[in-house]
Amino acid sequence: MEALTIRFDAMACSVDLEDCDKVLRIECREVPEETISDFVQQLGYHCIPLE
Repeated sequence: MEALTIRFDAMACSVDLEDCDKVLRIECREVPEETISDFVQQLGYHCIPLE
């Protein structure tokens, strides 16, 4: 989470571990979803935007 907070100047980050999809939520300035998704994948995680 710290990497996301630093990289995107996020106000808040969380992962819903109760959800079967382990949903990542980020509150930050406007950043394209694919930019965040690409960064998370570079960290070694599977990440796709929700529809």
